[in-house]
Amino acid sequence: LQAGHVRITIANMLGQTVATVVDAAMDGGMHGSVFNTSAMPSGSYIMTMNMNGHSVAQPFIVAH
Repeated sequence: LQAGHVRITIANMLGQTVATVVDAAMDGGMHGSVFNTSAMPSGSYIMTMNMNGHSVAQPFIVAH
């Protein structure tokens, strides 16, 4: 992966951003991040990663 600004956000199903996991310039290569969902209510969410003009979205479920 290329170096660039990376932003990873979590949104609820209404499209409201509920958390920003990463918002930083990053070197090229593979990176990891841990996001603790214990303070979030159970439900469906969408994780979106934006980098260098590209965007990828992935739905996920939080179940406690």
